[in-house]
Amino acid sequence: MGLGLFRGVLKMTNKMNIDYSRTFRSMVCAGPILQPKHSGKSASNPVHCQVKGYHAITKCAFRYQTMTSMNSLPLADARVAVLVESQYIPAEIQAYQRHFGALGVGVDLVSRLWGQPQQIFVSEVEEVGGTPETLAVGIAIEDFFDRDDRPASRSLRDYAAVIMAANYTSVRLRYYAPPDDRRSTPAVRLFAEAMADPQLIKGALCHGLWILTPRPELLAGRRVICHEVVEADVANAGAEIIASPSNIVVDGDLVTGKSYREAGALADAIAERILALHQADVRV
Repeated sequence: MGLGLFRGVLKMTNKMNIDYSRTFRSMVCAGPILQPKHSGKSASNPVHCQVKGYHAITKCAFRYQTMTSMNSLPLADARVAVLVESQYIPAEIQAYQRHFGALGVGVDLVSRLWGQPQQIFVSEVEEVGGTPETLAVGIAIEDFFDRDDRPASRSLRDYAAVIMAANYTSVRLRYYAPPDDRRSTPAVRLFAEAMADPQLIKGALCHGLWILTPRPELLAGRRVICHEVVEADVANAGAEIIASPSNIVVDGDLVTGKSYREAGALADAIAERILALHQADVRV
C-alpha cells in the first residue's frame, strides 16, 4: 500500500463511527475507498456512500470472501507497545486500539508489574462523583531486561513503535528506589533504549515526555510538542517546543502530541512513519 492510499485510509477511518477493525477485515473497494452511509447492505448489493457532502455508489465495498484475514491489512505484522500506569485516560487507550486496530497493528499494554503476573490500574477521574475505569496489564517492563536468574523474555525489536501514555502515567513510572536511580528506573531505561534505535518509532502525548527528562541528553535538540505543564522541563532538557496547528509534531522517529485529545492523530502519524520505514526497507 502506497503512502497516498494509506493516508486516504486513515482519513476514512477517522470519519467512520463503526467497528474499524471489522470493517477493514470485510471491506475492499475497486476504486476510491468511501464512507458507508448504510452498513446493513448485503455484500452482493451496491453500497450507498457519502463523501464530503455528495453521494456515490460503489459496487464492491463489501466483499467478505476476499478479505477475511488480518494478514490482509496494511500493517498486519506490526505491534505497538503502550506504557501505562494508574491515572491513565481511557479515551486515549481506546483511540490507540481503534486506530491501530483498523490497520492490523497489535497494541500491547506494558507497565511495571513489580514481580506480579498482572496489575490492575485505575483511570483518571476529574468529575466529582465520577467512577474510575480499570485496566488489566500483564506485560512487564521488567521482562525487557536480563535478570540475575533469567534472560529477558521480551525485546523492543518485536515492536514497530513504543508510546508513552498521557497524563501522569509517566510520572508514576519514574518512581525509583535503590538500587535504581532516576536515570535507571525500568520505564526510563526502556524508553531510553527505544530512543537509541532510529528504526523504532517513539510516541509521547501530553505529559509523556516526562519519561525522558531524567536523561535530558535524549531530548536535546529534538523538535516536540507537549502539554503546557511539561514545557519548562522539556525545554530545560534542551528540546525545541514547536507550535503546531494540528497539535502533532513529527521529528524523524519521534512523534509527539499536545494532549490526550490527539491520541488518534498521534496513532495515525506513527502508523504513517512505520509504513514509510517499511517501504524504505523494501526498496533497499
